[in-house]
Amino acid sequence: MKVRVLLFTVSLFVTAFVLAQNSSQLKVHESPIYVDKIKTDSIQSIYTSSNGNTGVIRNSKKELVFEIYDKKLFRTLSSLEKKERKEEYMGDVFYNDVIQVFTDDFPERDERVLSSYSVDFQNNTTKKRQLVSLEVAKGINLISNKKGAKLTVSPDKKSVAAVNYIIHRGDLFYDIVVFDANTFEVQYIKQFSRKENQFFEMFDIIIDNDQNIFITGESYYNPELPKRKSKDIHYFVVEKIAENEYKELKFGVTEGQYIKTLKAFMFEDRFDLYGFYSDKNRDKMKGTCHFSINTEKLEVKSQHFEEFTLDVYQGLFGEHRGERKKGMELSNFEINHVLRDSQNNVYITAEEYYTTNTPSMDPGPMGTQMGASSEVKHYDDVLVIKFKSDGGIDWGRNVLKRDFQHSYNVFLKNDQLHLILNSGKNLRELNDGRTKISKGIFESSALYALIYSVDGEVSIEKIQDNKDNTYYLPNQGYYSERGFIMISKSNKERRFMVLE
Repeated sequence: MKVRVLLFTVSLFVTAFVLAQNSSQLKVHESPIYVDKIKTDSIQSIYTSSNGNTGVIRNSKKELVFEIYDKKLFRTLSSLEKKERKEEYMGDVFYNDVIQVFTDDFPERDERVLSSYSVDFQNNTTKKRQLVSLEVAKGINLISNKKGAKLTVSPDKKSVAAVNYIIHRGDLFYDIVVFDANTFEVQYIKQFSRKENQFFEMFDIIIDNDQNIFITGESYYNPELPKRKSKDIHYFVVEKIAENEYKELKFGVTEGQYIKTLKAFMFEDRFDLYGFYSDKNRDKMKGTCHFSINTEKLEVKSQHFEEFTLDVYQGLFGEHRGERKKGMELSNFEINHVLRDSQNNVYITAEEYYTTNTPSMDPGPMGTQMGASSEVKHYDDVLVIKFKSDGGIDWGRNVLKRDFQHSYNVFLKNDQLHLILNSGKNLRELNDGRTKISKGIFESSALYALIYSVDGEVSIEKIQDNKDNTYYLPNQGYYSERGFIMISKSNKERRFMVLE
């Protein structure tokens, strides 16, 4: 497979808005530089409204920061909200040109308060409202084994669900609140528990237009040994929860098969789960799996397992080695994104993630000695898989890269998958025709777009050579009708880039 490398430059103007365009498929806009006086750098989300304004949400230990920028990316609002002593950021959702930021607070040991900050793009305002107060078991938030919170919006944008879960002493406690998305009137509250242990892993939460909530997860619970991670009992769970209904689907895989994780995807009347399977163990991957769920009967309607196609191995190892490696199980890939195009084709991307320990050398009176080791995180190759409507593989591609942070993002434009990431300034083509997308130790970096056609052909476009205040963060970017927007990394002088 031949890879085309295209280069285009960004012309800078002294005035507000910057535009660069040539033969590339993407137009590039950069905002003017602005001084960032806010020390909080934990960016949670970036959104773009229908009128072209941009909102940024940041979270730190003691405060939340809300910012709005106009069409030309001039800042028009910067609001800092101090959090209550035990108030925690829960998540945020975006609909109807308003960002809703949810927080969780425990003012008393037996009380949970759910609140929302509304960041309105049209009126350039923020507003906090207390949504509901729930009674919980005293002190359960402090002594629980495992806890989490997730938000989800219905496809018709009329309902929002906030789901909190806590695992404590052999029970999984759910606090579920469903709101009207416009008025925030509580539609229903559901608090219940079921037997579970701390090894339960929650994957996804989805709400449909009828306010049914679907929770997917993985369980190792054995009632005979409730506190242990069972070696013999392992299954996946889909829970359907409504105001007056609870159903539970448990399903496993064929003996000798393993699945590490499943990602849920709902579209119209379809509820699908995508993942990777192995014949060896949960950390390996032999191919892809797809489950289609009947949401009315809550049963598995169909399932499809398929080994990785030859193009996956040839992308990772080269043409000839790939043929020899066909059927070998891969390791350490984590699913990051699931997307659907206008023809209902589904794409997933997964990144190779693993850690190593590097010992440090400490000088001492007896000479240099081995010190404590430090953990190094690796974010390497990326798999791109396109599925057919029946859940089988249409094609698979690879991004050969090496990195020490999660740094890429993807979006669909005109039914072409775009993968945006930073890498070395000069990409290296291997002898077998593949392109290695990585950065040398002393090499400067550049921003790239990898564009995949519906048939799997890929072109690589260099967007820019990075400089001090123009190193952008694709993994924190957001795609809307306007394009893909991301913010620069600098802690003092920042700017935005928009790819159209």
